[in-house]
Amino acid sequence: MSNRLPFYLRKRLEGEREHDRFGDVVLAGDVNGDGMDEWIISASTATYVEDEDGVNPIPHYYCGKVYVYSHDLKPLFTLQGERYGDCFGAAVALGDINGDGNLEIIVGAPRASAGSLLECGTVSIYSGRTGNLLEKWNGGEDYARMGAALAVMDWNQDGITDVAASSHNLDPNGTDRDGRVTVFSGRDHSILESWEGKNREGLGLSLASGDLDGDGKPELIVSAPLYSDAGMTHNGRVLVFRGGAAPMFESRGNRSYDEHGRKVAAFDLDGDGIADLVIGSPKAGGEFTRGGAVAVYNLVSGKLVMEKEGWFGLQELGTD
Repeated sequence: MSNRLPFYLRKRLEGEREHDRFGDVVLAGDVNGDGMDEWIISASTATYVEDEDGVNPIPHYYCGKVYVYSHDLKPLFTLQGERYGDCFGAAVALGDINGDGNLEIIVGAPRASAGSLLECGTVSIYSGRTGNLLEKWNGGEDYARMGAALAVMDWNQDGITDVAASSHNLDPNGTDRDGRVTVFSGRDHSILESWEGKNREGLGLSLASGDLDGDGKPELIVSAPLYSDAGMTHNGRVLVFRGGAAPMFESRGNRSYDEHGRKVAAFDLDGDGIADLVIGSPKAGGEFTRGGAVAVYNLVSGKLVMEKEGWFGLQELGTD
């Protein structure tokens, strides 16, 4: 007789409309201080209907929404984009930004506009208790698309969570899609660190953080999956920073169109108490096979400790 506990469907949640992409991001954390984890679920292409019950309802397609549910999946409040096509909720993170002991909700809307800036992208910070907007940043240039990826960590070791946000479509060097990654102070919202991409590499398409070398301080993992080495196209690369302009570690794809780093993460996979670097290369295997691959690095030793490839063409292992 098995001692395993049975699994059963506790509750099913669904998007409000077709094409909402409900479940784009799913997180759990105690955002309201009640001692129980809440559920935070995004639908980055959800439609907001202004004056929905009125005579002339106005639909805002693909504006995006973020839903906050209690631990037992009762709706608490909903956050949403402001305009058509904002893609609000494409990235979501949790962190105690203001030092009050509660988690704030950080939401990226990479296609949002701000004033006269078109699709500059925004990052908004909301109170987990009330849903009130506490702070908002934008990409600063047309089509920067800030907020497609986020990461949180205490970068400057002041006891307050800081926020890393990418503007992967920014052209700081005069070419499209070079990209920029910026770390903002949670304490005073100043810029703590910033890195710029080059040669249309899309710096910051994926971000993650974790203590990868066991020194008790966080590193920031930054991907540039559209990076191209000489003689290759979009083989991709991943950079790991712990402060300063130069990365402490770099990994590159081996073949054209690998898109090495399309997704990055930090997990302690071997149970040694130190996070390992996980890199997804969804198009590894060639432009036409695209079986994909996932690589795991131990940065204490600097060695590749595991690599798995997709079993069949078009699987795109490592997409997420």
